[in-house]
Amino acid sequence: MSNSLQKKIGDVFEVPTSKGFAYFQYTHEYAKPPKWGSLIRVLQGFYKTRPQNEKLSEIVNQPHRFQIFLFLNHAIKEKEVYSNNFKNWIFGCAKAP
Repeated sequence: MSNSLQKKIGDVFEVPTSKGFAYFQYTHEYAKPPKWGSLIRVLQGFYKTRPQNEKLSEIVNQPHRFQIFLFLNHAIKEKEVYSNNFKNWIFGCAKAP
């Protein structure tokens, strides 16, 4: 897993939790004051093993659990989240304008 500070709209990130791996997708950046940070959509489920790209594509295309702002650069820098350069799937309603 990579912890590069490079991030792109549509990137999928992994978060290890006590329930297993969880995933979220980076959808927007709110940089105007007040700087809210990165908007993410938290994807469905917890997984004991890392899903294959095909399965992850299915997960990304399901409705999300919720959306929330996150200081994503900080989370990447502190190695709280990981990206494996998953393909950039962007859920239809989550596309940036």
